[in-house]
Amino acid sequence: MKNPVVTKILAIVVGIVIFIGILVIGFQLVGTRAADVEPRDVVVSNIEKNSVKISWATGVDTQAVLEYGTTPTTLNFFAPEATKGKAHTLDLTLLSPNTTYYFDIRIGVLHHLRLFNH
Repeated sequence: MKNPVVTKILAIVVGIVIFIGILVIGFQLVGTRAADVEPRDVVVSNIEKNSVKISWATGVDTQAVLEYGTTPTTLNFFAPEATKGKAHTLDLTLLSPNTTYYFDIRIGVLHHLRLFNH
């Protein structure tokens, strides 16, 4: 006959070991996904009087919303992507000349703030 106290302690220890294993594996998966979603090779091009093109790449198919404005805290304008992909391009129009714009590439809950002079 087993001691119920020993059985209970053993069950708690096994549960803690399994929980720690799940946490370690979960953090590794989240870290990998975050790196794949991170925008890279961000390029601001085709700067015209009232428009600009912004492009970037991701490691996995994503769909972003580009938020932009004239200060980092007032990103009042939005340009959502229509489809998912690894190569991304958005045209921003109706911009004011001789103005610095800040933009945030939002993919899910991740934000990536950048700026450009127009």
